[in-house]
Amino acid sequence: MTHRADIFYGCFLVFDGVDGLDFAGPLEIFLDVHYGIDYTSPDPAFNLTIIAPFDLILTSAAVKIIPDASIASARSKLGESDILVVPGGQPPIVFVLIESNSEVLQIFAEWVKRNYIPSIP
Repeated sequence: MTHRADIFYGCFLVFDGVDGLDFAGPLEIFLDVHYGIDYTSPDPAFNLTIIAPFDLILTSAAVKIIPDASIASARSKLGESDILVVPGGQPPIVFVLIESNSEVLQIFAEWVKRNYIPSIP
């Protein structure tokens, strides 16, 4: 993938039971950020990819999300991502992801190891 220097590349990591508002709200904000003010020819500031462990994700309200890429295929491109957004979910769902050492948790940990920059040195 060829990267434009002025575009931020990001991934949204979703999972079954993800909170729909936690997913859709930030996604809309990122997609509405453009360089310039000409909305007839938008110049987006973000290129976003939705990644997930399955081909179809159901939010907590059973809204269907079709991801752009699987976690397995996105894994090799983690170093190219500037931002990783992990929307929330209800505690029982998140606890299962953590306790089972799920693929969602594993890719999150890998991204942090590759990309984490502390805000306070």
